[in-house]
Amino acid sequence: HEPFGIVVLEAWAAGLPVVANRVGGVPGFSTHEKNILLAEVGDEAALAENMARLADDVGLRADLSRMAFGEVATHYDWARITDELRGIYERIINEKLAPKPL
Repeated sequence: HEPFGIVVLEAWAAGLPVVANRVGGVPGFSTHEKNILLAEVGDEAALAENMARLADDVGLRADLSRMAFGEVATHYDWARITDELRGIYERIINEKLAPKPL
């Protein structure tokens, strides 16, 4: 069970390639064979095959790591997240302070 997938993002930020199951939020922010290798939940054979592929293919490891690091650096950087959160708060405050129509 993984409601969001922070472990995946942490691995990406560390420059590590990831093999995971399609569970929780992971499929929502990752792309199979672009920045991660995914297997269906309960498909142990596919999970093992993905791990073997990663172990055997230096180029695949490098490509997945590079793409994943770019994804996490672009979309999950704390400065970007802070800016987005500040924008949400500013919109809410502005809506609350805006004059109400009569």
